[in-house]
Amino acid sequence: ISDRPVEDDESEDDKPEWEKEEIKDVIKRVHGTFADDENIDKDKFYDDVRMLQISEGFDNKIKMYVVLQGIFYNHTMTNAILKGNALNCVKTTASLMEAEEVLWGFDLYLHCNSESLGKKHAMVLKVLYDEDIVEDKEILTHYRRAGVDEDDNPGFAQACECAEKFLEWLEESSDESESD
Repeated sequence: ISDRPVEDDESEDDKPEWEKEEIKDVIKRVHGTFADDENIDKDKFYDDVRMLQISEGFDNKIKMYVVLQGIFYNHTMTNAILKGNALNCVKTTASLMEAEEVLWGFDLYLHCNSESLGKKHAMVLKVLYDEDIVEDKEILTHYRRAGVDEDDNPGFAQACECAEKFLEWLEESSDESESD
């Protein structure tokens, strides 16, 4: 019999960052902040999330994911509920981020909520586009990349598949506006 402790199938260090307990705790805290006051000032919400980001040391990609999971904690984000103050908080969070970071966070959200979000992801992307959170060229650049490793961008392949019709529409619209 060994004196070494029995190890779990996967140690906390081996987990992807978004599955670690620290991030799950941050998501719960963000949810608590938003759930306690759904009319929270978007700037106060941003400041609270930013302080959590600094204290826990995660990057902007994870921050976007944390915000989405925190706001839409017990229900799926859809274009129908990505509005009002939830949208304002998402916009404020995204405003100081690169489009790639924002879209990565949305891809990860899809990855973790695929059963309930699935094909609705295209409509969520349309809200991001309509609300000028990300531009058409940024969306197309992100989703038309080749050779993306699912480990580096979890949810990417599924996001591309779910959003294909929207991406086609965006390409056509972009082509039309360039020819004008």
